[in-house]
Amino acid sequence: MVGQLLNVMDYLHRKNILHCDIKTDNIMITNETRNMMLIDFDKAFTASQDLTPGTPLNFGSEDENLTKRQMDIRGVRNIIEKLLQYVDSDILKEKMERVIAKAGSQDVTIPELFEIWKQPILKQNEEKENLKRNSFGRWIGGLILIAMFVIIWLYLPKKGPEVNQPENSIDTEINVITVPGEEKEIYNIEDRKNKEDRKEEKKPATPDWESLLANDVGPMNRLLDTISAEVEAKNINPDSVFYIVLKISDEMNTFNKEVVDKYSSQFPSMSRDKILFAIYDTDIVKSMSLKRDKILECLIEIQETSYKPD
Repeated sequence: MVGQLLNVMDYLHRKNILHCDIKTDNIMITNETRNMMLIDFDKAFTASQDLTPGTPLNFGSEDENLTKRQMDIRGVRNIIEKLLQYVDSDILKEKMERVIAKAGSQDVTIPELFEIWKQPILKQNEEKENLKRNSFGRWIGGLILIAMFVIIWLYLPKKGPEVNQPENSIDTEINVITVPGEEKEIYNIEDRKNKEDRKEEKKPATPDWESLLANDVGPMNRLLDTISAEVEAKNINPDSVFYIVLKISDEMNTFNKEVVDKYSSQFPSMSRDKILFAIYDTDIVKSMSLKRDKILECLIEIQETSYKPD
């Protein structure tokens, strides 16, 4: 995601296009390919023709001293900082922290940040080599250990342990091999089952998300069905495509917020992020997301077709 974000921002800035509103609300992840999409260009600014009114306060920044180009860099840095808290890999953390640190410089540019991201980390190669050496050493050590066990087994006197098994004890008890000098232990099957049952009771039940979300996806599905019918009937005005896309995006954000708020109160042991990931892993929401993606593709095609020269 970081690579895709820096890639698309690198493309825009090289074309002298500034987004001016980089934040998580303006990033979408496609359902099937899990690719990142940057949306909401209503505040975008071009260096070739200044048609954007207002002060920097209109572009998502409270710092009036920032240029529009610096606003984009600030937004990218904020997103990477949010993603950093979910990263376990030390290698990836180091790459992200290098970009974050460089993004704090006054004169840095997005293309420079993208180049930093693409640079390999030597530590990664060193760790791979160490991993290979450690793996080889473990294999050798394991073989030596096995050989020692085999030698000891072959040269030890063969004397089998005594086995005591009282009558009619098969269904209720397990008799353990008795070794001289050690006490005999008897494990009751029912006691073990009771312990396992108690462990199962302590585990929190997994919510049946498919059933819970059946009513929640209704409004969004109805909106998508209405727009889909208009697309099939060819009743979409190319000039209205931008507003329809914004409408879908706003409704999707509303859906996300409402369901997370709703189920956060019902399942307080689950974090908001886990609830959101669980919701988008259900078939019912995947189907809704796929329907939305197909509609967005059709709308983009309508707009592109309408502006082709005769």
